[in-house]
Amino acid sequence: MNCCIFAGRLTKDCEVRQTQNGKSVGNYTLAIDDGYGENKRTLFLNCVHWNVEKIANYLVKGKAVIVRGKLQQREYTDKEGQQRKIIELNVQESSFQQGSSNSNGNSNGNGNRGQQRQPQTAADTDSCPF
Repeated sequence: MNCCIFAGRLTKDCEVRQTQNGKSVGNYTLAIDDGYGENKRTLFLNCVHWNVEKIANYLVKGKAVIVRGKLQQREYTDKEGQQRKIIELNVQESSFQQGSSNSNGNSNGNGNRGQQRQPQTAADTDSCPF
């Protein structure tokens, strides 16, 4: 089963573009802290988020988010003509952590709930049992 959940902070604002079919896709990098003390390190995970137009304005640098999705590997050719492989997360669901600030300093919490869940599409529900 390929289902991953990560919590971290965005390293920059989400970059949104439109496909030729009119679908929106956002790309961002999530900084994920692992370990503590002298063993603490930060991992950086590239994320691809489809149909992101409704929440793209909230995916800003420093925002604390939780993402769920599938890891995928793809190949591409870089500017020098070299074949490259990259592993990234195909985001299927995202939540904003309560109390996380956006670039305006506003909070996104929603009362007593710890997360604000985003709507799912039908395609999102067939991949993970939870």
